[in-house]
Order: sequence, then C-alpha cells, then structure tokens
Amino acid sequence: MFLIICHKMTTWYDGFILINQPFLILIKNKVMKWLRS
Repeated sequence: MFLIICHKMTTWYDGFILINQPFLILIKNKVMKWLRS
C-alpha cells in the first residue's frame, strides 16, 4: 500500500516537473545570476 502511494507521488512529481520545467529553468538561471553578482 505504502509503495503504491509512493509510486503515485513520484509519477505525479515527475509530471509536475515536466510541466513546470521551463519555469524552473528560468528560476534557476535567475538564482545563478544572483549568486554570481
């Protein structure tokens, strides 16, 4: 049961990352620029 829930969560998380990837890359670039400056 627990493993099924974990699997569902990971697939949901993968989907979330896939959908928000451009947004996450944008944030990462902003953070990298901020850290360099």
